[in-house]
Amino acid sequence: MKKRKASLSAVLLLCILIITMSTYVMEWVFDRYTTVIRFHRSTNAKIRVEGVFYNRLSCCRTGAGCVTNPDGKPVNISINCNATDSTPATFSLDDDI
Repeated sequence: MKKRKASLSAVLLLCILIITMSTYVMEWVFDRYTTVIRFHRSTNAKIRVEGVFYNRLSCCRTGAGCVTNPDGKPVNISINCNATDSTPATFSLDDDI
């Protein structure tokens, strides 16, 4: 019978190698997930701001139909609708968590 002396150390080395590789793969997966979630939230926030802005501009002419709480989330907007004395629009949106 032939005895294998190095089989235990080879198994341990293989286990360490597999654990190291899986750690790197999981780190990559979590980084990708974090990047995608941040991009998704950023896109949603931009879309919401544009929707609120366009709603406010469209009701500027008539003075009716302005939405103060779109999606049930508070928005503070100050727009001077007077064409002769215009001021920059100021938006304040609460963070979406």
